[in-house]
Amino acid sequence: PETDLEVETISGNISLSQMTSEVSAKSVSGVVDFVIAKNQGADILLESVSGRAYTDPPMLTRSDGLQTLLSRKIRGQLNGGGKDIHLESVSGNVSIRYP
Repeated sequence: PETDLEVETISGNISLSQMTSEVSAKSVSGVVDFVIAKNQGADILLESVSGRAYTDPPMLTRSDGLQTLLSRKIRGQLNGGGKDIHLESVSGNVSIRYP
């Protein structure tokens, strides 16, 4: 069975690869990186206070349509949506990308 995953760290990096469950990964001063399968559907929330949020796969966002984005907060869907993926860092970058 699938298990939801929650990971938190103060100053370390988090790197996750091809998880199919709901994921919440938070770091205060580290990088949060998530590698997602190209056909996986997900509801995405990427947040960084002083770093950047990057998405390699094009995401359908509520305000911008289908495009690759660079900002500090990104909310959208991949492949029609699915399990929640929330990546957050206070001072590091957060990213979701294909393998």
